[in-house]
Amino acid sequence: MNYAKIIYFDTANAPGLSTVLFVSGCENYCDGCHNKETWDFNYGKPFTKEEENKIINSLKNPHIKNFVISGGDPCHPKNIETIIKLCKEVRKECPLINIVVYTGYTLEEITNRKDNSFELLNLINLLIDGKFDKNKPTKQLDYRGSTNQRCIGCIHLFEYLTIFMDCSQYYFKEN
Repeated sequence: MNYAKIIYFDTANAPGLSTVLFVSGCENYCDGCHNKETWDFNYGKPFTKEEENKIINSLKNPHIKNFVISGGDPCHPKNIETIIKLCKEVRKECPLINIVVYTGYTLEEITNRKDNSFELLNLINLLIDGKFDKNKPTKQLDYRGSTNQRCIGCIHLFEYLTIFMDCSQYYFKEN
């Protein structure tokens, strides 16, 4: 997997301070996308153990509350294995960090896939789902690109029992 950039001490992609990883590779091709360069799976640099270690070290800072993974699309089949592995390491090393994943896929599309994408949902706290739709803009900065996107809370009850709750009305400023 390649990545476009990593931002440390970010405030634009989730409430509070975050470390943000922008992965490369997306086949949604959303009209009006602000990260078109990340559509190319070869864009940026290879994601290595060194970047993983830097991210985990940044998440150990007591001021960092979130690890945000965006793109491109982290849930694309070409990216999902690396993202799952990374989230497992984050959970092991920083169990209290909120993991937020932005994807053009919907929750329903992810849960209906035949690969192990569902495993990611057992590791994260929030899924911001749905393709960007330039015809449904937000009126203010809202932790999403368009109003059709949802914030799905992934509530982990047992090791492999996760329930999903649409918490858009609480997470987003505008509904």
